[in-house]
Amino acid sequence: MNLFGAAATVGGRQQATSGHLGEGSSTIASPCHMPIPITAFSSYSLPLEGRSIELTLWGNFCNVEGQRLQEMCDSGMCPVLAVKAGRVSDFNGKSAMTISSSQLFIDPQFPKAQRLTEWFNREGKNVATPSILRDNSMSGRTYVRKTLSQIKDEGLGRAEKPDWITVSAFVWSVNIDNFCYTACPLIVGDRQCKKEVTLNGDGMWHCDRCGEDIPECDYRYLLQLQIRDHTGMTWVTAFHEAGEVIMGVLAKALYMLKHEEQDDVEVRMVKNSVRFNQFLFRLKVKEEIYGDEGRVRPNVVKAERLNFADECKYLLGLIGRLSRDEPQTNSTTILHGGNSNEMNSASGGNTTPI
Repeated sequence: MNLFGAAATVGGRQQATSGHLGEGSSTIASPCHMPIPITAFSSYSLPLEGRSIELTLWGNFCNVEGQRLQEMCDSGMCPVLAVKAGRVSDFNGKSAMTISSSQLFIDPQFPKAQRLTEWFNREGKNVATPSILRDNSMSGRTYVRKTLSQIKDEGLGRAEKPDWITVSAFVWSVNIDNFCYTACPLIVGDRQCKKEVTLNGDGMWHCDRCGEDIPECDYRYLLQLQIRDHTGMTWVTAFHEAGEVIMGVLAKALYMLKHEEQDDVEVRMVKNSVRFNQFLFRLKVKEEIYGDEGRVRPNVVKAERLNFADECKYLLGLIGRLSRDEPQTNSTTILHGGNSNEMNSASGGNTTPI
């Protein structure tokens, strides 16, 4: 895979483990990786133009090239990257990485790179570039447009398989008593562990899954919020990516405000700023068993700020079909952009049932 794009941010080095090897995990030979979200301009093997993908540098690439990229991005530059003979992973969606035979070029001097630099500086850095990191391009999932009252009225989520729906709703309240969990940042295989870690007495964080003690942890959203539309309300659970979109602030930053700085005024302002914001929520609706009782628990797969122009077009289309006595077709097939695996990463997080 050959990839060409502009990098705006560079993640720090992270220790990587090779996974479970009987008596725990072992460190691989080149124990670091650096995630780099890049806006892809073109690729010989993926239709990436106008989208973004996370490129992970492994092993020796973290040293000279990784350090140079870190310094360039920290200084406000957006270097152009060209990767030759990289690898695309389809595990849990699309992502890109370097391998031992890859070649990495920073700000290469040829016309295509110059055109990309000019485009990115002119407009690209201000253009929304949807990520395909967790898209599954081989299969779509049908999200049927519903109202909140239809979840209960139609018995959604009570079949063997979950129901996938889209609702237009606004945030009524957010529970920030326990809004995130401390997660393991180590890499197992080709993705982050994300299991909950506990703080040792020596200031280190311990991950039972990886069997490792680490100096720092990640803070990932496990958010309980109440959403409403014109027909009713329900409580839903939003995981990390959706939580960041809804809250508009990183989970770590909010955690520090609440628990380290103990700035109740600022925390209250963040919470209040979320209320009444309208989103298109992609929901996975599935019944779960608590004791002997089955309860339907909707999880937010993806949250998008409501585009009022698009919503008006959608509603006008429905009105037009009703006026012509046409059957309503309200399902939409989109690429799955959520992180269903994270639903099993945290150890807590009970959700109020419908």
